[in-house]
Amino acid sequence: MRSPALLLLFAAFLALSMLAGCSKATSPSNRSGAPSSMVDEKTAQKEIIRVEAPRPGEVVRSPLTVRGEARGVWYFEGDFPLILQDNRGEILARGIASAEGEWMTNDFVPFVGRLVFVAPAQTSGDLILQKDNPSERRELDDSLIIPVRFR
Repeated sequence: MRSPALLLLFAAFLALSMLAGCSKATSPSNRSGAPSSMVDEKTAQKEIIRVEAPRPGEVVRSPLTVRGEARGVWYFEGDFPLILQDNRGEILARGIASAEGEWMTNDFVPFVGRLVFVAPAQTSGDLILQKDNPSERRELDDSLIIPVRFR
């Protein structure tokens, strides 16, 4: 008889201990459970890529030079993919943007890329700058889409 009662008491104690541990992980000051330094780092990293050319809505011609700067995490081996497509999603050109400096940093690193294409019948499309992600972790994918126009 004593054995089942002792087992039940132990199980109750274990359950209460687990509940107490869970309540500490999500204190009122930090409901996400993430360390505050992690939240600040995410805010600081919000801006990852800046594009000088082309500007959104700009008329582009071939060859198209793409310039800007991106934080080192955007690159893999100093490069990242560029895609130019028309407004129907047809790919007009694929290329690579390359770092113009040491890319293994969290700082901004200038880049340049060049795309050669035949102007489509459509008058608009998108330039897509993709974060190079060689891993299998899709949650690390990212891209910047810049609307462009064609003549």
